Amino acid sequence: MDFQRHLPSPDLKPFLKDILFVETEAATHNLILPDTSLVLAIRYKGRVSQTIDNLDQSLDLATLSGLRNSPRHINYSTNSANLLIRFEPGGAAAFFTEPLQEFFQESVPAIDLKGYSNMPSIAAQLAETTTNTERAQSIQQFLRTKIRTPPDRLLHSAIASIQQAKGAISIGNLAKQLYISQDAFEKRFRKNVGMTAKHFASVVRLRHIIDTYTPEKAHTLTHLAHSAGYFDQAHFTHDFQRFTGQSPRQFFATANYW
Repeated sequence: MDFQRHLPSPDLKPFLKDILFVETEAATHNLILPDTSLVLAIRYKGRVSQTIDNLDQSLDLATLSGLRNSPRHINYSTNSANLLIRFEPGGAAAFFTEPLQEFFQESVPAIDLKGYSNMPSIAAQLAETTTNTERAQSIQQFLRTKIRTPPDRLLHSAIASIQQAKGAISIGNLAKQLYISQDAFEKRFRKNVGMTAKHFASVVRLRHIIDTYTPEKAHTLTHLAHSAGYFDQAHFTHDFQRFTGQSPRQFFATANYW
């Protein structure tokens, strides 16, 4: 499996984290952990499917995947090629009219979204394009035509605070610091980010644990839980298993994900 990462142009940086190309020669299975980015995936060669309840379900030519708090199992066919637009947290709201919480735990065909019925022709253009650099430029030009709103500065500030705290933060206190009621804040966060602020903070916290894990750091599971701000190891293990599909010991012994 080959990954190529392209950074967005300056005008799109407030909205896009990156554009990732995933290409395979041999059939490949991968574990996709929850993250803070909605992803618009466009397949321009091969076949991609997801495994749900032991059933293999083909994914559409272009698919929008919402935020999640549980993992996905993705299968790539031989000689497949995919372009993944990974939005900044809160950035996807500028491109879609639908409230983003509608896509929580879901992957939906992009052609069902308002203004995206032409995705098959976009995929065909990508297939005909010679290089990934040209594909990245082409898809960015397409995205520029879809921008509806500027970035939400309040949510940008809230997300930065959650990330700086590595997810260990009181959402009620955060709303007070931003001079907004918690109810109004939660509604705005769900609509424009794609999940509750509490779920988002949990994703940030667990991703930080996984991304910074080393055997030397975690002498015991209790130490690992406490270092992440958990006071109860059972609570940590429960959250971790929902997040990865495995216990911490199983996951770190065999971790193969992105």
